[in-house]
Amino acid sequence: MTLSEFEVDPDEWVRLGNEDKGVRILEGGKKLVQYDYDYYDGELLGFITNDWQKASKVIHHFLAKAKQITGDAFILWRLKLLIAAGGADVQGELRNMKDFEVKSRAAEPVADPLSS
Repeated sequence: MTLSEFEVDPDEWVRLGNEDKGVRILEGGKKLVQYDYDYYDGELLGFITNDWQKASKVIHHFLAKAKQITGDAFILWRLKLLIAAGGADVQGELRNMKDFEVKSRAAEPVADPLSS
């Protein structure tokens, strides 16, 4: 968006700033749409496999193939939140994207009631 477009729509910027949304996407022309912070989470989870892989690889694949992209720092932050919420297994230290590995959450084994 250019400076002149920003100056033409100051009320729009005030409205956007007052909404509690963390993701803004330009959808052609001047149409700016906002979404919640978790907008990319579902798609990001789709790049986590059943095998251990570096978080940097997951993030790289996401950025290369996602329909709507953002920066790697935002995706790293969302990945850490998904892990904290139990959305994926992790090994290593949750610092930089090269410091830890992720894989899909292991399914809990179901006990056979007849085996007791």
